[in-house]
Amino acid sequence: MVVLLCGLNDVKRASPWRTPIGFRHDLAELVGEIQGSCGAETTVVLPALPLHLAPVFSGQWPLLPLLSSFAGLWDEQKKRLSEREPPRICFVRSVEADSDLAAQNVEAAYWADDGIHPNDAGYKLWGEHIGRGVMRHLEERQRGLPSRPREVA
Repeated sequence: MVVLLCGLNDVKRASPWRTPIGFRHDLAELVGEIQGSCGAETTVVLPALPLHLAPVFSGQWPLLPLLSSFAGLWDEQKKRLSEREPPRICFVRSVEADSDLAAQNVEAAYWADDGIHPNDAGYKLWGEHIGRGVMRHLEERQRGLPSRPREVA
């Protein structure tokens, strides 16, 4: 299993020549290379990025809604790629859909000084969220549930 955190730098470099669909194409190639190196049965986990929670953007209207929507286009490409190969690619939805994280009120204490990267505690919290999504994905595979497009929390 490989967990691949990606997308934000692609959002920063977005241009008419660097589109979300181009990102999906490049991501599909990267997933293929990972599975080629690690084995075709390797599950690649593609978590959505919690950009909307970063304190550097807090209260920055209209910047935060615009960036969140823009970043969502890249996360949507991860989801679409996972729908193409659901047993081997797992998309883990954004943290706001996880009630456990919402209840913890993700705050500045979970972020590095730059306000955009999680600190150790933030990565732990995010890692636990990703881990729950991966466990659900693996349980479905183990039970032999039919492969279907989905996103897991």
